Amino acid sequence: CALPISFGLGTFPAMLALGSSRVLFPVVLRQRLSVVAGVLVVVFGAITVLRGVGGEILAHHHHVHPH
Repeated sequence: CALPISFGLGTFPAMLALGSSRVLFPVVLRQRLSVVAGVLVVVFGAITVLRGVGGEILAHHHHVHPH
């Protein structure tokens, strides 16, 4: 229970600083960064799913049979 709390307390200042720094960038740049961040989340999510599904497919179709 202490580990998640300490992790949250440790990351909170960085998250707060990052969120506060948004005002330093022009609106157009913030919008583009938001789009890029969204695309990256979708891409990394798809890679994660495909790696999981790919591992299952490979496990079922590529059995090694000794001769």
